Amino acid sequence: MIADDHPIVRVGIKAFLAEHSIRFTLAGEASSGDELLSLLSATPGVDVVITDFAMDEGRQDGLRLLRRLQQQHPGIRIVVLTMLTNGALLNSIQKAGVDCIVGKRDVHKNLASAIENAVNHRPFLSPDLKALLDAANRLSSSPSADHASRLSPRQAETLRLLRSGLTVSEIAASLNRSKKTISAQKQGAMAKLGLQNDAQLFEYLHSSFER
Repeated sequence: MIADDHPIVRVGIKAFLAEHSIRFTLAGEASSGDELLSLLSATPGVDVVITDFAMDEGRQDGLRLLRRLQQQHPGIRIVVLTMLTNGALLNSIQKAGVDCIVGKRDVHKNLASAIENAVNHRPFLSPDLKALLDAANRLSSSPSADHASRLSPRQAETLRLLRSGLTVSEIAASLNRSKKTISAQKQGAMAKLGLQNDAQLFEYLHSSFER
């Protein structure tokens, strides 16, 4: 079963599966995490879910969706498709128990191998994502690089408050600082962490940030 909020991506995956119909059979498709969970409950016998990591519709997304899939359908193997370029978030997907991750840029080159590895309980990372993770691991093991990327106390404080559920405006009011200052601290922290948007920041805060 496949899940992606972009119709053109689903069309591409369906075309790929049709080319490999001897090996794979499509059981259904969903445009959101909520729809995927509903379809799986109504469709017995699904072996593998191929899902986008970040979908815009519905309440179930990202790491939350992966956890729900594993809780409700523990026997199903998961292949995650993603455009992520942040090593911390990719590590978070792996820590959530998903071993097969494919970058969308080269999905047609790697999807068959990812599905087969998932079915056989073997890990799979497409080469582009493996390179990102290797680079992130080298960075984290380098004392000088770690120092260069360390958050300032105020940036760490801002992330802690964002993680607690406060908005930028609420943080500014509680710390008696301007909204512009808090926003700058947030953006500076994101730049140091290699996070490109609020969705990636949210996933990082709720999986990797433990300050």
